[in-house]
Amino acid sequence: MEKNNVIFILGAGHSGSTVLDMLLGTYDTVCGLGECEKLVSSYNQGLVCACGETLDRCIFWGGWIRTHASDIRQDTYRCIRGLVGGLLGVSRYHCIRRDGRTMAETDLLQYCATAQSVYYYARRQSGATVLVDSSKNVDRCELLYYRGSVNPIIIHLVRDVRGVVYSGKKKGKSVWVILWFWVTQNIKVRAASRRMHTVPITVLYEELVAHPRETTDRILRASGLDPADFGAVSFERQQHQPAGNRLRSTQTPRHLTLDTAWMSELSVWERAVSIICAGWLLWYLRRCAR
Repeated sequence: MEKNNVIFILGAGHSGSTVLDMLLGTYDTVCGLGECEKLVSSYNQGLVCACGETLDRCIFWGGWIRTHASDIRQDTYRCIRGLVGGLLGVSRYHCIRRDGRTMAETDLLQYCATAQSVYYYARRQSGATVLVDSSKNVDRCELLYYRGSVNPIIIHLVRDVRGVVYSGKKKGKSVWVILWFWVTQNIKVRAASRRMHTVPITVLYEELVAHPRETTDRILRASGLDPADFGAVSFERQQHQPAGNRLRSTQTPRHLTLDTAWMSELSVWERAVSIICAGWLLWYLRRCAR
């Protein structure tokens, strides 16, 4: 069976993955799938697609939902490995339910089959040659690579750790938890990319906001693709991300504004501890993006 060409947007949360997904989806033969790992759980929870319709009534996803959703267990929700296993590649994958309980090996096989069917369906429905998965799940990307389901193109999206801390704090998260997650997730991306013998395309959130079209063109060229081969760019095209940031329910933005609120909203202590704990990794990743 032919493999799907999938751009995986990886990195820590609150780093702009939804924006990048939507911008890549403006190319004529690129289809942004949002956090499609949550497609089934979004349907079971009655959530809406980016087009504003429930998933079973969406003109894009409705056909897949009617064909597959009744056969898929709601509990098979996410593919993960332990922290050490994800960093070192030494532990097995497993699926977890929404309540955190581990599922059986058969659910892992179902997980892979579901992901593959979503990709094939989206490619046929959209006519796209490249798909974008912004689930930000490093373990998902690596598992599907080893299963032979995808040709992965890895984008490592990096936002200034202080901006991530500010965004996370607005949702009530602890500064220490945010910093821990930012550091471990970004290290996992680099470790998994090396195991997959892939050089990730490092993209800075701040650069994406300042130069969105130039950045997406660079991503395609770095992927060995020519932006000229991907047809016209349309900001009016309706996109159908089934899950992700609430921004997905708006029209793809033509002009982006850099969120610098952290400069005034974070305390001196919060800014200092962010740089002390994660500044070394931010410095390294910025060098990788040059």
